[in-house]
Amino acid sequence: RSELQHTCRQMEAVGRIFMESSATLEVAMATPEKTILQDGDSCTVTRGTHTGKSGVVRDIHASRSGNITITVVQPSGERFKTLARNVLRVP
Repeated sequence: RSELQHTCRQMEAVGRIFMESSATLEVAMATPEKTILQDGDSCTVTRGTHTGKSGVVRDIHASRSGNITITVVQPSGERFKTLARNVLRVP
């Protein structure tokens, strides 16, 4: 019984550490400002597969899981899809 109690205490301690570290991670990952993208905005991709590409925002879509995807059309006419959180609007 004492071994089981010891294991339970260790699990509680790990859970507290996880909760504290995940809250810190959540704060660290929060963006400083919310950018609202609209159809026709110029943008640059800052993260993900298409990092460094830029173009015009088209076809904004919210998935069932809550992710917002956009289609970006480059000046050459080439299109690609990316997550809106990976994009910064260019003024």
